[in-house]
Amino acid sequence: METLYCRFCGVALPNNTHGNRRHCESGLCYISNAKARGRDKYAKQKVTLQQFKQSELTLSIGYKMYGNDYIPVNLLDNLGINWTFCNNRMTIEGVESKVVGSYAYITYKNKTMRIWKIS
Repeated sequence: METLYCRFCGVALPNNTHGNRRHCESGLCYISNAKARGRDKYAKQKVTLQQFKQSELTLSIGYKMYGNDYIPVNLLDNLGINWTFCNNRMTIEGVESKVVGSYAYITYKNKTMRIWKIS
């Protein structure tokens, strides 16, 4: 079995230590590990929120330019929309649409889409 070391102070961890644990018994190392985990989680959430806001901004630009008209999907692709974000789904005109912030959109098989402002 490979010997594991504390990532903060470098002390060898006991052999019976859980494999995911990377800090020693010291209270200071435990707190340092919790802070590092919190920083990593916050950084990931911040990046996700920025991408979400960018997608909402892209939809708002598309809506301001074209309103509820059918538009080619590649127009928003070129603006860098992230299609994976969706904070809700709703039915518009009998079709399920994805909601991103204040906008809803539907993509169709012929590579066109429509955008609605919902609030």
